[in-house]
Amino acid sequence: MGLELYSIREVSKKLGVNEQSVRSWIASGEMPYYNLSNGGGERKYYKISVEQINEFLLQKEHKGELV
Repeated sequence: MGLELYSIREVSKKLGVNEQSVRSWIASGEMPYYNLSNGGGERKYYKISVEQINEFLLQKEHKGELV
């Protein structure tokens, strides 16, 4: 079975936040992700696994921050 990857929209819905929050976490390096962009265009294709979401949440919990 392959790795299940989620879009920014799907992650935002799972975490109950807006898409811009997820984009900000990606840009700041807080949210781990896979970059599936082909490098030729301006559009970025980010995907995030369940494991990466859990890693992010554990880091936030460790810092005492709420999502």
